[in-house]
Amino acid sequence: MKMKAVFLAAVLLLLSSCAGRELPDVSVTPEKAAELAGANTPVLCGYKGRIAVKAEERGESVSFNALLDKNCSGKLSITLLGALNSVLARMDYSRDGFSVEASDPDIKNYLNTAGVFYAVLADRYIKSPLMVPDGGFVLSAEKDSYVFTGRDGVKIYADGNFRLYKYFDGNSEAVYGWDGASIRTAELSGKDGGITIRFLNGAGWKGPAEGR
Repeated sequence: MKMKAVFLAAVLLLLSSCAGRELPDVSVTPEKAAELAGANTPVLCGYKGRIAVKAEERGESVSFNALLDKNCSGKLSITLLGALNSVLARMDYSRDGFSVEASDPDIKNYLNTAGVFYAVLADRYIKSPLMVPDGGFVLSAEKDSYVFTGRDGVKIYADGNFRLYKYFDGNSEAVYGWDGASIRTAELSGKDGGITIRFLNGAGWKGPAEGR
């Protein structure tokens, strides 16, 4: 009897979670869906605050906390934090150059090798939307998502509210965890590994559309 009650509770929980989902409207045209996706996806490009980063590559992983200051014109600085929020290093990046400051020579050598990778990722992927579909994309429905597929195999996913959250270009994938008008996580993955960024500000990543 107890097992039956547990099973019934699990079924009710599953049904209630499904009832709360926004299911795709399969009658919408590709042109209208693309228009709605562009209008309903918040435009974010700047962030100033704490982040947590976990990177995995070929079986090896590294995790760190940092302060990120990124503006909307392609300039950013990343301050790596150690124990008790001590400053381990600082990286400054723009499309014109890259520099590292660190008192520990091992950390400095590592960042001179790998730091550009993190900076380029932040510059390219801490931006929403990454791309907006147009009427040339083929529209389909997949579970609770709209899927826009381009002729070159690019796929862009929107949720039931026409908010873009996932991008796939055949080699890499970017998935954004939306919480209202802000993003809590960005997960980037490719053939050799992946990186997860958590935005630790109270409001998540809710950056300006222009300005900074």
